[in-house]
Amino acid sequence: MNARFLKVTLITGLLVLAASLPAMARGQGGGPGGGFGGPGGCYGAMAQLSPEKQAAFQKLVQEHVEKIAPIRAQLQVKKAELHAVTIDPKADQAKIASLAKEIGDIKGRMVEEGATFRAKVNKEIGLMAFGPGCGGPGGGPGRGPGGGGRGPCGGGNW
Repeated sequence: MNARFLKVTLITGLLVLAASLPAMARGQGGGPGGGFGGPGGCYGAMAQLSPEKQAAFQKLVQEHVEKIAPIRAQLQVKKAELHAVTIDPKADQAKIASLAKEIGDIKGRMVEEGATFRAKVNKEIGLMAFGPGCGGPGGGPGRGPGGGGRGPCGGGNW
């Protein structure tokens, strides 16, 4: 029964993840307060850039989102696996520790990708738009109307 329950839980989690991937890849975007260019988004930093630099920035963001989407999906799968294992009363502690380590490694890769992205934006755009109050593309929680969710880069972990 426990193996069947674990299988059903894991399959359900994977189906939910697969259904939500398009929404996670799209993120919040530039709605009111939900992105760099929108009102209230990062103090209007993007509005001060030329249209060419804004387009270059959007291209960099899109490339970054495409690069981290599989990493983010892998993280969600590992979290679902860990959840499924930990609810089993006879859980294998070695498996739990292994999954927790894998999750930490994946999060580390996301942080590395985020740092690389920020450095690339700073170099190519000439703008360090990620200062205090700027959660990154798509904003983080509480960035004005429409910006209450996690953006394509997960707030500060992109």
